[in-house]
Amino acid sequence: MGIYSALVISAGLGAVSLGEVGGGNLRLWEVLLFAFALATCAGALVRRQIILSFSPLLVLVGGYVAAVMLSGMNAADSAIWWQRVILVLAMTLLFFVMSQRSTQKEFDLYSNLVIYSGVFFGFLGILDVLLFTSAPNVFEFIHQWDGGRQFSGEGVNELASYDSTSRTRGFFTESNEFSQYLSLPFGFLLAAIFFKHRKAGSKLVYLYGIAIVLLAQVMTLSRGGLVCFFAELLGLLLVKKLSDVRWKIRAGNYLTIALVAISLAVGGMSYVGEDVAAAFEAAAFRVHSTGTSDDWTSEIKLGNYQEALNSAAESVENLLVGIGAGNLYNSSVAEATTTNQFMDVLVEMGIIGAIFYVSIALSLLWQSYKFMKSGLWKSSNKLFVVFVGAFVSFLGMLIGGMTYPTHMLFFFWLNAGLLSAICRYGVANRPARQGEVLRRRTI
Repeated sequence: MGIYSALVISAGLGAVSLGEVGGGNLRLWEVLLFAFALATCAGALVRRQIILSFSPLLVLVGGYVAAVMLSGMNAADSAIWWQRVILVLAMTLLFFVMSQRSTQKEFDLYSNLVIYSGVFFGFLGILDVLLFTSAPNVFEFIHQWDGGRQFSGEGVNELASYDSTSRTRGFFTESNEFSQYLSLPFGFLLAAIFFKHRKAGSKLVYLYGIAIVLLAQVMTLSRGGLVCFFAELLGLLLVKKLSDVRWKIRAGNYLTIALVAISLAVGGMSYVGEDVAAAFEAAAFRVHSTGTSDDWTSEIKLGNYQEALNSAAESVENLLVGIGAGNLYNSSVAEATTTNQFMDVLVEMGIIGAIFYVSIALSLLWQSYKFMKSGLWKSSNKLFVVFVGAFVSFLGMLIGGMTYPTHMLFFFWLNAGLLSAICRYGVANRPARQGEVLRRRTI
C-alpha cells in the first residue's frame, strides 16, 4: 500500500522530475507507477496466481494506443512523436493498473489521499503567490525539483501572470494544469459533504477543504478550471437524480455552510491582502470578458481551431491517422495544443484516434450510468461516496478538457482507471441471482 499511496499523492506533483532521460523529464509519478507495477507482478508470482479483470473498455484503450503509434506515419518530428508515445504508454498503463483495484480498502485510501493531499497542494498553491513576492528564496526552494517550463517562457522559479496578476501553478508546468488537478480533490470533497454519513462537525472540515481548493482555483485565473468546478456541481445533481438518493446533509446545515463560506472568503481576503484580492478581481474580469473584444485569449483559441482543422484536411492520411502525436506545433497551429482535447486528438491522431478516445469516454459514462441505475451501491455508503467523487471528477475534467487538453494529464487517467474499477467492483460483488454463478477471471 505504500507505493500505491505515494502514486496517488504524486498526482499533485505533476512536474516534479528526478532528472532527464532520453531528452525528456523522468517524472516522479512514472517511477512510482513502474515500481507499483513491478511490486504487483512480484506479489502475484509469490502467490502463484495472477488475477486480472478484462473489459471492452481496455480494448478501446488498446485501440487508442495503437492510433497514437499509427500517427507516427505522418509525424514531421519523430523524436517528439516517440516521447509522446512513451508518455501515452505510461498513462494507459496507469489506467490499467488502477482499473485492477478490487477492494474497498483501496478505494477508501484513494479517496482520503486525494482529499487531504489535494487540500495540502491547494494550500501550497495559495502560498505560492504570496511567497513569490514576499519570500522568493523560499518559493525557489519549494520548486527546485519542478522539471518543467511555463509555456509563456518563464523558468521553474517564476510564475506566469495575467496582465500584472500572478497565477499560481502549484507543482505543474503551468497554471491551467494545476487548475485541472484541483478538480480532483474538489469532486471528492463534494461527494463527502453531500453523500457521506458523517456528523456536521466532520463535514465542516470538508467545507474548509473546499474553501481552500476553491481559493486556489481562483488564484490560477483559469476559466477552464471554473468550468470544471461548475460541471462537477452539475454532475452531483445528475448523480442525485439517477441514483434517487437523498443528500446526507440536513437542510438546517445549509445556512451554516453559507455563513462559514462567506466568513472564509471575507476573512481570507482581508487577512492575505492585495494579492488574493487582485486574483479575485482578475478572475472575475476574465470570466466577464469572455467573448468580448477584451478577451484576446479566446480569439487565439478560435484561430487555432481553424488552423488545426485546415491541417487535418490537407490530405486523406492526415484526416485518418493524424499529423503525428505531439506534432501540432509543426502544423499551421504552431502551438503545443489547441487547448481542446478533442480537437488535439482529432488533428494529431486522426479520425481513428478520435473514435477510440471518444469511445473510451462514452464507455466510462455508460458504465457509471449503469452503476447508478442498478442500485448496487445501496449496500455500501463508502463505495457510493468514492464512486461519486471519481465520477464527478471525471466528468469535470472531461468537460474542462475542452478548454485545456486533460487527455495528456496523467491524473486524468489515474482517476478514470479507478472509476472503471469501482463500476466493475459493484457488479462483481453483487449478490448472485437464483441459479447464477458469478465468475472471477484468474490466471
